[in-house]
Amino acid sequence: MDTVFIISFCVLIIIFIMCIIFMRRLSFGKKQDLSELLLSQETGKETNADKKLEEAKERILHALVNERLYLNKELTLNMLAKSVQMNRHMVSQIINQEFKMNFYQLINKYRVKEFESLLIKTGNLEKTNIKELSKQAGFKTFSSFNSYFKQINGITPGEYKRSLRLPSLFQDEIS
Repeated sequence: MDTVFIISFCVLIIIFIMCIIFMRRLSFGKKQDLSELLLSQETGKETNADKKLEEAKERILHALVNERLYLNKELTLNMLAKSVQMNRHMVSQIINQEFKMNFYQLINKYRVKEFESLLIKTGNLEKTNIKELSKQAGFKTFSSFNSYFKQINGITPGEYKRSLRLPSLFQDEIS
């Protein structure tokens, strides 16, 4: 009975070790694919890896622009990666390298543009509630919206709103 137990135990250990080796090879292959994509960018050679990188970038853009994922206040890098059917690390690498910003900067850039679009579409700037439009644009908090808006545009949302009203004031004087 003891020898059967020892043999069974050894077989289980061997299977366990083989599983670990197999999983490492899988993850190494993914990292190697990513490094191949990034290396091809540095060498300037058009390769299949370049096409894969461009396709991956397009999938990310499609998810953000066409599916408007940035409007989800709870959006995370993991959610975006799942949406584009890529791993989290690769999505992060592509955003960092191709867009020259991190995930949150990219998402908030789209949210700020959405806010600007909503503000212009409302038409009645006097009664427009900036806080409500920031929530519609995907921001969780008004303070983070203010911070990112000023970081991207160099002015506060209120100053931006007032700047949209200025042309109509001057137009009345010209007429």
